Amino acid sequence: MRDPAVEAVKWGRWVLCGGVKHFDARTTVYMGAHARIAEKAPANHFNVARWEQGNEKIRGWTAAARRGHVRVLDPYNLTAGLTPAYRDSYDGLHFGYFVNLQKFRMVLGALQLPSS
Repeated sequence: MRDPAVEAVKWGRWVLCGGVKHFDARTTVYMGAHARIAEKAPANHFNVARWEQGNEKIRGWTAAARRGHVRVLDPYNLTAGLTPAYRDSYDGLHFGYFVNLQKFRMVLGALQLPSS
């Protein structure tokens, strides 16, 4: 079984090493991640939430994608101001319908529909 934390680190290294530069901005949109509330992570995932997949890494991956040749959507600030007291996330990573709806709206806004 593959360890999601290890896979996230590999993916992050790929982005940081310029992996996205091979994609075409006309057809590729990079969706960054929203901020985490690491303090809400279950004990067995706390270190991953704090370090390997923490907010500093999330910001770094998005910054690296911006150096590539893709359009970047950055939903980080959708959840950046939330505290551990926020009740609509059980683990500080999954925020449910509202956050996902906002991310979907960001994607729709990035799409260029042909003129009629």
